[in-house]
Amino acid sequence: MTNVSLPFLLISILTSLLLPSMAELLAVEVSTKLPSARYGTSAIYDGNDIIYIFGGYNIVTRTHLADIVKFTLSTEEVKIVASLPVPMSNEVTSIDYRTGDIYFHHGTSCSPAMSLGVYKYIPNTNTVELVANLSTWNFNCAAVPAYDNPAEVYILGGFGIGTHIAIFTMDDHTFRKAGELTREYSYAGAVSDGTGSAILFGNHYNGYGYPPAKITFYNSEHNLRFSGYDYVPDQGYMTRSIIQNLIMVDSERHFSGILRQSQCKTNNELV
Repeated sequence: MTNVSLPFLLISILTSLLLPSMAELLAVEVSTKLPSARYGTSAIYDGNDIIYIFGGYNIVTRTHLADIVKFTLSTEEVKIVASLPVPMSNEVTSIDYRTGDIYFHHGTSCSPAMSLGVYKYIPNTNTVELVANLSTWNFNCAAVPAYDNPAEVYILGGFGIGTHIAIFTMDDHTFRKAGELTREYSYAGAVSDGTGSAILFGNHYNGYGYPPAKITFYNSEHNLRFSGYDYVPDQGYMTRSIIQNLIMVDSERHFSGILRQSQCKTNNELV
C-alpha cells in the first residue's frame, strides 16, 4: 500500500471540494521560444487566436526591448511583427476590441522622458503610432477594462504613483484621475472578473506584499470602492516571487492559490 502524507491528503480534499475548476488550469510548455530571454514584458490576448507580447528587458544584454511579438495559439508560431519607437519594459497594454487596436503605455525605458509615450499598435497593418504623452512617469501598473464602457480602461497603481487610479479613454487617448487606492501598489497586477470587479495583486517597493484584494467599479460616475482584503490570510504575496507561478482566484468562493508550473503537468497541488 502506498503511503500518502496527511497534508497532501487534506490539500487534495480541499481542492476537490472548494475548487473543482482547478483541475482545468494547466501550464503546458509549447515547442517554440521567444526570440530572446526576457522579463518585464506585457502581453494581451486578441480574443481569437493571437497573444501579442510587447517590449521587455533582455536578460543577457541587460537592455530594454522594442519587439512586438506575435504568438499564434493554434500553430505555436512566434514571430516579431513590428517594433516600438522606444524600447520599453514593465509597461501595460490595453486593447480596443471594437477595432482590434492595442495600446502600449506606462512603461520604463532608458530615462523617464523616453517613457512617457502612449503608442497604438494596429495589427492589421503592423504599424505603430505615437498618440499621446503622459504627464507623469509611472510604470509597473495594472490595466483593467471598464465593465460598462468598451472605450475605457482603468490604470491602477505603479512604481511612480502607487495609489494611482486613472481612466484611459481609447477614443480620444486621454487620461483622467478616477480615485485613490487605499494602499501603495508599487508593483501591481489585476485580473478582471467580467462583472464590474477586478482582483488586484501587488506589493510595496520596500518589499512587503499585500493579499489579493477585490476592487469594484460601479455606477456611471466611475466611483470606486474596495470590498475588502479578504481573499487570503494577511501574509501577502511578493510579485517578484510569483513570476514562475500561475495564480488561481475563485472570486465566488473568496479563495486563491498558486499552482507551480513545474507541478501542473503531474498534479494540481495547491501551495
